[in-house]
Amino acid sequence: MKKTLKLFILIVLSVSATVAYLRYEHKKVEIIITEHDRYSGLIIVDRLPWLTSDRVNWWIKNEDIILNDINSNKKGDFVTAYFIYPFGDGYKKEGKYDRICLESIPSPNNCLDKDLLMEVLYRKSGNTDFIFPGKIITRLQNGEIIVGNEN
Repeated sequence: MKKTLKLFILIVLSVSATVAYLRYEHKKVEIIITEHDRYSGLIIVDRLPWLTSDRVNWWIKNEDIILNDINSNKKGDFVTAYFIYPFGDGYKKEGKYDRICLESIPSPNNCLDKDLLMEVLYRKSGNTDFIFPGKIITRLQNGEIIVGNEN
């Protein structure tokens, strides 16, 4: 009887976790705000997928829309970088914390906690690097994906 109950609880928990994961992963990522200068773009999102591979796929699938939204051109004679942060708990005062402050939002509540979700770098070679803590995923010009560790 106890084994049956434990098995039932394990199955219910597994199914619940799977359903929660699938619901989260299929929720559309909302871009809250973007800013840019000549060399980099800042993208604030409500969330990104959990897995780094899904985050890369999200960027690739939405790349044109994102770049048009930022009104930026990825082509050029320099590395173009995009930094993606979560909106988190919303705008805060700069204060003594390590925060990133947005020029397009009036102060004092124009800053977000620095919790970098992903960095995207376009290289002169035509390759694109997707950088995560401890991991780099490179999309070569020919579309091939290479996974490596950040040194």
